[in-house]
This record gives sequence, C-alpha cells and structure tokens, in this order.
Amino acid sequence: MNRRWPLAFPVVLALGAAGCISMAQGVGPIPAPGGGEGIHAALAAGGGPGRGTVQTAIGAVLPAADWFAADVTILVNGVYQSDNGGLRDKQDLTVNWGLWPLLSGIFYIGPVDLRISLFGIGGGGPEGPGGYMGHASGTLGLRIDEVHALWAGFSTQAVFGCCDGEYDAVSYQVPVGLVFERVALGGGWDLAFAVEALWSRETIDGQTVDGISLLLHVLTDWVED
Repeated sequence: MNRRWPLAFPVVLALGAAGCISMAQGVGPIPAPGGGEGIHAALAAGGGPGRGTVQTAIGAVLPAADWFAADVTILVNGVYQSDNGGLRDKQDLTVNWGLWPLLSGIFYIGPVDLRISLFGIGGGGPEGPGGYMGHASGTLGLRIDEVHALWAGFSTQAVFGCCDGEYDAVSYQVPVGLVFERVALGGGWDLAFAVEALWSRETIDGQTVDGISLLLHVLTDWVED
C-alpha cells in the first residue's frame, strides 16, 4: 500500500451568523508522496493560556509528478480567546467559528517536503461588500521513516469585514510539529497522531497579543494504489 502523511490545516470562513473570522491555528504535517490520488480528514484540539481550539479538515491530494502534488483542503474550526472579549461581546458568542478553503502545492525533494498554501477573497466575500480575507503559509517537512515526521513553518493571515460593526485582524504564526505514531486500519486507511506547538502574534482591532498553543492532531487518510 502506498503511504502518505495526511494533512491538518486549520482555516476558517465566516458563515452568516456563525461569527467573525477565526484565524487558522497551525499548519499540520505535510502529506508524503504516495504515488496516487488520495483523500484525508483530520481532527485537532488543544490550546494554551487564555485560548482553546477545536478544528476539523477534509481534503484531497492530486499528484502531478513524482516531485509535485496539489492539495485542496477545507478547514472548519472554532477558537476561544480570552483576550478577544470585545469582539466576542459584539457577537454575543463565546467561540468564533468559520472555515477556510486552502490550495497548496507540495514539492518533494528526497526526504524533505516543501508545501506552499494560499487562499484569498476580495470585495463581495463572506465578510461583507468591502471585506477581504487572505492566508499564505509555507511549511518545510522531514520524513524520518515510515512513521515519524517533523515539520516547521510560518503563516500570515489577514481579515477585514463586518461583524456587528467593522473589524480587522492580522495573525502571524510559527508552528513546529511531530508525527509520533501511525496505525494501519486496513482497506487502505491509516490513522496518524501528531503534536504541534504554535507561537502566534495576533492584532485584532488594534490590540496585539502574543500566544502559545499546543495542538493534538488525529489524522486519517486513504491513498489509491
């Protein structure tokens, strides 16, 4: 069976009354080359001082060559931040929810993998006629063996929109992570476990806060032989 690391991407797009944009949290491991098309799903949860995250993702990998594949993922998450009380009071919500679609290109260079992810939407988007949201990230991974993998990356995200009044937010994140266990489920499905540490700097309505979080990822994927 071909093996490939699944992908966990935390990203959000506000849906109606679901609340204001909640920034992606972390980047997750990079899918390893599998030789065929595949799908993956992930659940992640965790947090740090004054914050908590729960998120889920589903996506597909489309290989174009031995050294390159495209990945399309939709990520839904909920984020609680105690330092974001003003924005939450506007919404009368405890947790901000949303979803982000991501398009990623993955380059395979021996045991080293490079992933570049992008998403953007301009005026007329989910945050109102004058709103916008965007995401860009880069991740460098190292496949140690068939079970273990390391990754590190950087992401930047920005949102401006209407949520019971205008608001804007910018987030910079530096995540590092480790896939530490993998279990074969049969029928082409695998289950993987990973942990990711995350430093972030977020500016919401002019208030800047640094944060540290720890996420546990549980991932499953299937690859066509």
